[in-house]
Amino acid sequence: LYDRFAPRLRALARRQFESWLEPKVDHEEAVQSTFQSFFVRIREGCFSFDGWDATWALLALMTVRKCRRRRER
Repeated sequence: LYDRFAPRLRALARRQFESWLEPKVDHEEAVQSTFQSFFVRIREGCFSFDGWDATWALLALMTVRKCRRRRER
């Protein structure tokens, strides 16, 4: 799962920040935080998926929201 989606999530996270924020933001941290939250919720039974597209959609949404919170800080 990580190998399948991490590169795309890193690219997505990178696009969420303006160039002047680049040096101050760790994109990998946002991606790691996304996966951490995802796996915690999977263990809790919060998600069910119909396929890879649904998994990607959820991971992408989680990543964008995490990046937005980091931008606001």
